[in-house]
Amino acid sequence: NNKPAERIIQVGWMQCSANPLDVEEELTCGVAKVGNKSIEDSEGFCCGCDLEDIKSGIPTRGSLKCNALSMSESAHCLGFDDLWYSVMEVDRPQVFYDIDVSLARPNDPAASWQNVSYNEETLRLNHQQPLAATADRALLVQL
Repeated sequence: NNKPAERIIQVGWMQCSANPLDVEEELTCGVAKVGNKSIEDSEGFCCGCDLEDIKSGIPTRGSLKCNALSMSESAHCLGFDDLWYSVMEVDRPQVFYDIDVSLARPNDPAASWQNVSYNEETLRLNHQQPLAATADRALLVQL
């Protein structure tokens, strides 16, 4: 679907086929497919000379030479180069995080600082769990 461009195929009078009801192999432009499924309205279209084109001499879309002796038609096909982009739906952004709160409480608050030991505990908070408490519920942490 990169670099869409019109491809023009010049054919003889009454030789252009762009009827979506025709057999795909008979369509002058062919038909675009995704997988095995035909893309609707991808068969292009045909332009030809009419009486007004012959009389006026004004150039046609497909640069056809329109005169009474030489009549022709052109098929106008939509083509792309080989680079293909895929489009996905983008949802709301989400932020994921964890906050670890480390606690160290003395086993014996009355003990001397030189021989004290500690109970360590880690509380984890995040967007799904914004509240955490110590095992004895002595401390509650909330985002």
